Amino acid sequence: MPGKDLHSQPFDEGTITKLKIFENYAKEWIPTFVMSGSVKEIWIFDFFAGTGYDLNGVAGSPIRILQQIKNQIGNIPKKGTKINVYFNEFEKEKYNLLEESCKQFLSNNPELERGGLEVHYRNADFAELFPEAIEIIQEYPSLVYLDQNGMKFLSDKYFLELEKTKTTDFLFFLSSSYFWRFGNEKAFKDNLNIDMNKAKQNPYKYIRAF
Repeated sequence: MPGKDLHSQPFDEGTITKLKIFENYAKEWIPTFVMSGSVKEIWIFDFFAGTGYDLNGVAGSPIRILQQIKNQIGNIPKKGTKINVYFNEFEKEKYNLLEESCKQFLSNNPELERGGLEVHYRNADFAELFPEAIEIIQEYPSLVYLDQNGMKFLSDKYFLELEKTKTTDFLFFLSSSYFWRFGNEKAFKDNLNIDMNKAKQNPYKYIRAF
């Protein structure tokens, strides 16, 4: 079930809505831990980060994360909180654009790295990264963003490990088109068993992502 290349064209309405949901979540999540004064290190993971911007220059999840950290830069050094951001993109060409986009943003906002931000860039398969990342997630308060293009990594072995953690919030987005088209297929049900009869009681246009 190959997915379409979201970065070969401008973000559509559904993608922008999804990005706004995650950005608003990050907006509330970051100060919750920064302002507590007792948390000295937090992590934000974007495992399917993309290129940073779409073809029209609209910010993707990595830039939106950095922007929300920037909005808290007055508080971060005062509270002594170190913020780690973990950006991964598997496709090499997109990874190069991702790194370029983020480094340009940081160059334009040098106060971020001076204030306690460290960005970790990875160009790897999610399945290979997860064992490494879950050890960090288990130790530190973490916000995890999972927005894969398709359903390859939709599996209980990832969800259950994340659910076991005590200070982790994670958002998982899956295009409604995948479960609308393939929800009754065995390969899908083995990972996520959805009552398709109930799901299809609502018009497709009202189902964006979950």
